[in-house]
Amino acid sequence: MKNLESIGIDTSRPMAVSVEPTDAFKDYAIAAVTADTREKAESLAREVPPLNDMLGFAAALPVRDKAKVEQLLMMAQAILGGGGAPAVEAVGDGQVTVLPGVGAYCLTDQWAVLGNSDKLVKETAARFAAPREVRYGSPACPAFDANEAVAQFFTGRSFTLLRQVLEAVAAKKPLLKPVMEQQMKEMEAILAAGDSDDPALLTLTITAERVELRGRVDTATHKGLLEQSGVPLPMELVRQLPENTELLLALSLTQNIKTQLSNSVKQAAASLPPDAPDRQKKGLQQASTYADQVMGALGAQFVLGVAGTTANGLPALYALVESNNPILPQLLMGLGRHNARGGGRRSGAESEPPPPVGAGGLCRDGGQGLRGQHRP
Repeated sequence: MKNLESIGIDTSRPMAVSVEPTDAFKDYAIAAVTADTREKAESLAREVPPLNDMLGFAAALPVRDKAKVEQLLMMAQAILGGGGAPAVEAVGDGQVTVLPGVGAYCLTDQWAVLGNSDKLVKETAARFAAPREVRYGSPACPAFDANEAVAQFFTGRSFTLLRQVLEAVAAKKPLLKPVMEQQMKEMEAILAAGDSDDPALLTLTITAERVELRGRVDTATHKGLLEQSGVPLPMELVRQLPENTELLLALSLTQNIKTQLSNSVKQAAASLPPDAPDRQKKGLQQASTYADQVMGALGAQFVLGVAGTTANGLPALYALVESNNPILPQLLMGLGRHNARGGGRRSGAESEPPPPVGAGGLCRDGGQGLRGQHRP
């Protein structure tokens, strides 16, 4: 922060960066997913275009000392030069200086906007006179902390790129075309936001007490999201984790999601090329055979937690899986090489409280845990 302050940036006010993929990014993404030989894939992995060529950006920085910022911009312009003479264009109430082949910048008494994309710099500069209305920060979508970082993703716009990539894959691999078409249909329903183009939000909050990452999507404008995923239920299994849990992941497995997962496995097995390795064929065929059974046995919740350490110093990992079938906890126990009858058992000398009524499962020492719950 002190480095930014020394060049005239006001670190007490918010900053923003706008990013969008370039044509080079699109071309590389399509080439990568359609590489039909190992040699092509390895060549592409070695020849990744520079990030500056694949992503256009514009950064809006609050100004505290305009003279210092202007001096820095003049130095950068002298060093970077450009493919021609700088061009000055009026945008809104200010001016944008375009450096051909390099980027652009705009400086006012309050803001400095600079980036490698003159298009994004101009659009950002124009927004100071006509700010975009966003839901974030409003009573309907409040901030959780005054200093949290926020990323906005315009999912509807990203679908255009996604469609181009999937269509390129389908053109190269005709066997995958039915799968690609179904995926495009599902993704379009989820990503589309109508005329509002309402962005999805990802916020990061770091305080002395917690680190919190949240994703939020307005289901009123992204109507297909709940239609595709289903309405999630309360995550009751989270309460079963130890009180000293330091890290947890909770997933809501709705019937829609389980059906999609099962169908994806079947489609992958059906779309295997004739020359696929026998091991891959056998693995996918087995997965396809048991996909419906496994998804039918899974309940609506999966929770993973890390709570302290075990006696040998490894992280104590707990996995809790809700079951619709009493066979699932038994399978999990078998995977853990334990026998458990009528409740939970734990290996090792230490004991643990019995599991909740109607629950069966186990927790393993040595940094791994498995626990299953069956609803009668």
